[in-house]
Amino acid sequence: RSYSDQLTDTKKRLRESQHDLKELEEKYKRYSDALYRVRSESRATLDHLTHVLGIKEKQPSQARKSEDETKKNSA
Repeated sequence: RSYSDQLTDTKKRLRESQHDLKELEEKYKRYSDALYRVRSESRATLDHLTHVLGIKEKQPSQARKSEDETKKNSA
C-alpha cells in the first residue's frame, strides 16, 4: 500500500476515534448528571422520612464530613 493510502486510513481512524470519544464523553456526562440527581433525591427523601418519623440525626453533614476526612487521612 502506498503511503498516501496509509495516511488516509489513519486520518479516517482518527476521526472515528474522536467521534467515539465525543459520544463517550456525552454518555459519561448524562450518567454523571443522572447520578447527581438520584443522590440528591435520595438525600431529600431520607431527610423527609427522618422528619416524618421523628428520627433525630446527629448532624448528618458532620457525619459525612468526618467519614470523608477519615478516608482522606487513611489514603
